[in-house]
Amino acid sequence: MAPPTADVLSRVHRALPALRQWIDALLVEKEPAARSVESLGFKRLFEYFEASLLQGARAIAVASIPFPPVASMGVPEFQAMSAMPMSGITFKHVFFALQSQLNETLCFHELIHVVQWRALGVDDFLLTYAAGILEHGYEQSPLEAIAYAAQTLFETHTHIPALTSAIINHARDECAGARALYAHAGVTMGS
Repeated sequence: MAPPTADVLSRVHRALPALRQWIDALLVEKEPAARSVESLGFKRLFEYFEASLLQGARAIAVASIPFPPVASMGVPEFQAMSAMPMSGITFKHVFFALQSQLNETLCFHELIHVVQWRALGVDDFLLTYAAGILEHGYEQSPLEAIAYAAQTLFETHTHIPALTSAIINHARDECAGARALYAHAGVTMGS
């Protein structure tokens, strides 16, 4: 894939306030349906993640995955993702999962994204995630690639030493790379 243009990166950055507002409104609206991941009863998750993460992370079973109206936010480059067959999506400490696919493996994958959101904060996560999608496509984007790689290990019952630390370090490294990409385009990322 070609590197993203300065125009696209600028529009992604300008979309942040609308995207944050959309996410916050969605989470407030859906909060009554949220359950702690700990309460879902998936015991193997405790082998990979700290209890505090499983207590604080929330899952919401839905009939269809919510996706922000990115075209109206000025970034139609991400509109195709809204039509992808997704089983789940994470916003901050909450993930939405299709009712028929809310299982231990999906929770594991989405918890990796919860850790990434916590490590980077909202703006840096969104900008890093967007840069990865623009540069590599969905499955090869760095924040997705690590989640899929770890998910494969989880599915084969492979122990992953220091998983949370590895996720945090990877997310911070990818954020640094995204920060350089945006800076080259004249856009300043946050923290």
